[in-house]
Amino acid sequence: MREIMFFCAVMGIAALFAPQLLSQFAAQTTTADTRRVEKTETHRETNRVRSSVRGTVEIPVARNGHFVVDADVNLSPVRFVVDTGASFVALRQSDAEIAGIYLNQSDFNVPVSTANGTAYAARVQLDSVEIDGIDIDRVNAVVLPDGLLGISLLGNSFLNRLHRFQVSDNRLVMEN
Repeated sequence: MREIMFFCAVMGIAALFAPQLLSQFAAQTTTADTRRVEKTETHRETNRVRSSVRGTVEIPVARNGHFVVDADVNLSPVRFVVDTGASFVALRQSDAEIAGIYLNQSDFNVPVSTANGTAYAARVQLDSVEIDGIDIDRVNAVVLPDGLLGISLLGNSFLNRLHRFQVSDNRLVMEN
């Protein structure tokens, strides 16, 4: 129940602050130290299916009703829940660090409302997000402290750059 409440809070945050974030994103992308790190982990096994058509990925719905996908962010593995209600990709701070994004406390300057009150996120631009051959460069994202986000969210700053994405027959299809 706590996870559902948190998920709803994050979606509410995204909807509330999307206009503000969009206007500020163009003007102020963080200058955080983004270093590429060598891939040291392998992806955990997922139930992802690669289509015979290049650039198409099908993801079956998980038992919890969500679409879970392992992606490479800046060439490093990160697990996401696909969230079509989130305006931006939202990374947990620990996932951002795995992807070579190291932030200072002062980078967390975007106020967001959560079920536990106001928190602060950091704006970043990811060099790349890749899922089974679908590779999108320069993806706008926010980073939240781990305690505020149980799993990173793959939001519309990635999804809207695809040629197509749709849900049918309990499968999410992404095509680039």
